[in-house]
Order: sequence, then structure tokens, then C-alpha cells
Amino acid sequence: MTTSLEHLGAMLDELGPATPEVVLIEQATPNTWLIALEEGGAALAVKLDESTDVVTLSCELGRPQESVRERVYEALLIYNGLSDLHGGIRMALREPAGAVLQEFDVHLQTLDVDGLRRIVQDFSRKAAAWEEIIESAEPPAADDAMQGASWEALRV
Repeated sequence: MTTSLEHLGAMLDELGPATPEVVLIEQATPNTWLIALEEGGAALAVKLDESTDVVTLSCELGRPQESVRERVYEALLIYNGLSDLHGGIRMALREPAGAVLQEFDVHLQTLDVDGLRRIVQDFSRKAAAWEEIIESAEPPAADDAMQGASWEALRV
């Protein structure tokens, strides 16, 4: 019988060849892997909590400029509150005024390689949209907070 770590490791070994966007998968610690994506994609961390068999995907999206930080944080809070529209991704801060993190949890027992591939692709697509919002000089205006191409990319 394989352990949860072995099971996730085997899926990640299969994920690389099955996913054109994946350039490299490297095991950083016994329960954490790093996934490098092609050209400019955010690096993803995949971590397994062995006590719950929950796999957490996470990536750092950058730090908003001070002049727009409050509006970006407001947009992040609104997004967190709309989890039924975007599949449960959550946004967090590494520290006060720090880098924005995107995270997603999924139970290992519900995953197969195809499901993991779809999750990684969707997660990275949403990360790219958020990076664009965070790095832009101005996030969407409050009236347009859920409109535009970047916001459309964030939906399920």
C-alpha cells in the first residue's frame, strides 16, 4: 500500500509529461513540490498535509503598489467572498503590506492526474490574471470591480 506522499509524488511525476505548461517539478521537502511553468507563469508550490490528506496549491503574486494597495486588498476580499463563482481559491497576505498569495485546497483522495492537471492549469490561469491586476498601476475601478478581461479569467 502506498502512502499519501508516494501517491501524490507519483501523480506529480505523471503531471509534467501530461501538461505542456509545466517546465519542471521538483520536490523541495518531503511533503512539498515546486512546479515551474513556462514563460512568466507564477511558480506553484504543492504541499500535502499528511494528517488530513489535503493538498494545498499556492503561489506568490506580487506586492501591490502602495498607492493602490487599499483598492487591491478590497478586490481580494470581495474575491474571497465570492468563492462559489471561482471554485474556492482564496487570497491571503504573506505579511502586512506584503506579497499577495493565492491558495487552493483539495483532498488527495478526490484527485487523479487529469484532475490535478486541470486544477494546475486553472490555478495558474487565475494567478496570471491576478498578477496583472496586482502589478497594474490601477486595479479596476470600484464600479467596474468585477468587469473586464482580467476578472473574466478569474471565474470558474
